[in-house]
Amino acid sequence: MRCRGWYDKVVYKLHYYHDGQAVRYFHSSTNYTVLQARASDSGHYQCSGTMRIPVESAPMFSSKVAVTVQELFQTPVLRTLSPQEARGRVVLRCETRLHPQKRDTPLQFAFYKYSRPVRRFDWGAEYTVPEPEVEELESYWCEAATTTRSVRKRSPWLQLPGR
Repeated sequence: MRCRGWYDKVVYKLHYYHDGQAVRYFHSSTNYTVLQARASDSGHYQCSGTMRIPVESAPMFSSKVAVTVQELFQTPVLRTLSPQEARGRVVLRCETRLHPQKRDTPLQFAFYKYSRPVRRFDWGAEYTVPEPEVEELESYWCEAATTTRSVRKRSPWLQLPGR
């Protein structure tokens, strides 16, 4: 976001506000950037500051601007395919939904067992679990990401019973 003075004059003692709460202060004109914006960053933004015209003015406030941040895709969920779908094997599917306006965005998927990667990022949203060597509980999770990894989200854990 950029707060600008009249005729592009420099703004001093610059404050940025989100829903009425001060979120950032700068000595003079500087853009305010929200890195890794989330839906919770949605709201009304405003700035205040002073200008030297020719002496320093009283603080002035901008009008409020409504900002809406939409998620690119939902948090993934790791599910097991039914025995019929998986032909007797244990197959995990990492499921998510892209925002309707971003349906053409390619996503990649990775799978983890006990936080260790068992399949690094690629285009496949399914992972076939190898036969376990011992009969114990196994915990998996998956991660969905854009190809640049600028947006990454991980699923909750899924526990598979031993076989």
